[in-house]
Amino acid sequence: MKSTPKKLLVIKNRNLGDAIIGLSSISWIKSVLPDVNITYAIPEWIAPLFEKVKTDADEIFPFSLKSLLDYPRVWRWLVANNFDMVIELHQSGRTGKFFSFFSKLKQVPYYFHNHHDKQGSFILNQGTVKPAIQRDLDGVWSVVQHLYEKAPVIPNYLDWNPKLKILKENGYQTNGDIVLGISATRQTKMWPLKYYLELMNGIINRGFNGRILIPLSSSQQDQVIRDNMIGLELPENVQFVQEGLENLPGRLSSASVYIGNDSGIKHLCVAMGMETYTFFGPERPLEWHPYDTNKHRFFHINDLPCRMTGNEHYCGKSECVDHYCLQNIRPVDVVEKIDLPQHRNQSIR
Repeated sequence: MKSTPKKLLVIKNRNLGDAIIGLSSISWIKSVLPDVNITYAIPEWIAPLFEKVKTDADEIFPFSLKSLLDYPRVWRWLVANNFDMVIELHQSGRTGKFFSFFSKLKQVPYYFHNHHDKQGSFILNQGTVKPAIQRDLDGVWSVVQHLYEKAPVIPNYLDWNPKLKILKENGYQTNGDIVLGISATRQTKMWPLKYYLELMNGIINRGFNGRILIPLSSSQQDQVIRDNMIGLELPENVQFVQEGLENLPGRLSSASVYIGNDSGIKHLCVAMGMETYTFFGPERPLEWHPYDTNKHRFFHINDLPCRMTGNEHYCGKSECVDHYCLQNIRPVDVVEKIDLPQHRNQSIR
């Protein structure tokens, strides 16, 4: 058996949903190396999400390499923390160059999973299109097997949902509300806003009497979405949730069901233990819905030729006039398939 690291740095320098998905690999590493101290490095703007929750990471590091001033700051932090191994879950060009140089100069092993590179690595199935959690798990499993004479069983993504737990002292309680995820990173991933009004009226007509929470950021795009939704004459039980990321898990913790676009909020709701219903348009659920479909169901229209652009397996458009992939997922069909939560009249601070 090779020496086990005492201080491990795990990096996921990507978007909100990716940072949450990365928690699965953190949990798996802890299960096979329970004594290792893990610092999870994620983008600075995402880090507040983890301020009032508990994960299997020992520490969260707000990470950035966007400006020249960031490089010496991160370098000094790395040296001060004396890590003896670095693993990057989804390597990017900027982090790859930085940590390759750090590894050579400081003699700290640096391992990574580059999802786009199919050759020249010991990483299991590198470059193969898989559920996002599985790709991360393949990467960390491939590294951990170097530490053992006999490698542990390859983990299956269905056994390793991301998990975060809201700290009890914050006093939040689940009472059967619904989260609607109406925003997304691009227009082509968004179910039409008018469909959400039909959806809300449909579930209310089925007897749902809880709150419908709509989380939105303070961005200009989300403000436009909010204004457009308000213009649709929403039901009285709709509440917009515009909180900083540090308070968002607590504000959504009264809910037990998520319905909406494939987004970072969807992955957050999964990690909080909610059931989910996700609308997929330009991208396939195979990669970005790495969950048990008995609890996390989705709506997706298969075999649309417009998704096949060159050698890609998804549509990369930011905007689309026709938008067949989501326009043809009708609210009436969605309402029929949702298992509505039983609302309990409890307070939430």
